[in-house]
Amino acid sequence: MRKKPASVLAPHEDAVVEAYTGGASARQIATRFGVGGSTVRRVLDARGITLRVGQTVGQSLPARTEVEPDASVAALSAAELAYIAGLIDGEGCLLIYRKKDSRGGLHFRCILRIANTSLRVIAWLQVRLGGTAVPAQKPRAHHLQVYQWPCEGPRLAALLVAVRPHLVIKPELADLLISMQMTMAYSGRGLRLPEEVKAERERLFAKYQAERAEMRGR
Repeated sequence: MRKKPASVLAPHEDAVVEAYTGGASARQIATRFGVGGSTVRRVLDARGITLRVGQTVGQSLPARTEVEPDASVAALSAAELAYIAGLIDGEGCLLIYRKKDSRGGLHFRCILRIANTSLRVIAWLQVRLGGTAVPAQKPRAHHLQVYQWPCEGPRLAALLVAVRPHLVIKPELADLLISMQMTMAYSGRGLRLPEEVKAERERLFAKYQAERAEMRGR
C-alpha cells in the first residue's frame, strides 16, 4: 500500500497529538492514518511533543515501545504468576549492572536472581521458564547449599510485566528494570546509541540506586 504524503496529516495533527499523549505508539497512529511512522514522529516533533524512548525522529534503529511477548510467560496461570511474585518479593534480587568498557562506553545489564535452598523450587522455575540452576558460594558449616535461578533479556521484561500486579515489596524496582530492558532494543554491534537513550539509561540507573538505598533503610 502506497503511503500518503505528510500533508495528509495536517488536518489531523490535533488527533495525532491526542492519541500519542494518550499512550498510543507512533506505529499505531501511522497505521490508523495510513502514513509512515516517521511522518507521525515528525509531526509530533514539530508540535513540541517529547518523543518516548525508541521513537526518535529520523532514527533508523529498531524501536521498542512495548515489551516483547514471551510464550513461556504467557503460558503461566494467574496462580503461578502470583507464586513467582512471592518468590521475587521474598528471595529475589532485581539488579541493574553498570559497567564501563576500555573505550569509556557504558553497558547496562538487567537480571533477576531467585535464590532458594530447595532445588525443587528452582526446578519448578526451570520447567516453566527455562534457565539454569546456579549453586551460590559454598555454604558455611551447618548451612544448606543455596541455588540461584537467573532470568534476563526480553523474557525478564515480559515476566516482570506479568507479575507486577502481584508484587508487594518490589514493584518500583520491577518498573525500573522493565524500563531499562526496553532500552536494550538499541543494543547490538555497529548500532549507534542515541544520546537520549544514553541519558534515559543513566536516569533509570540513578533511580534504581536510590530505590535500592531506600529499601535498605526501611
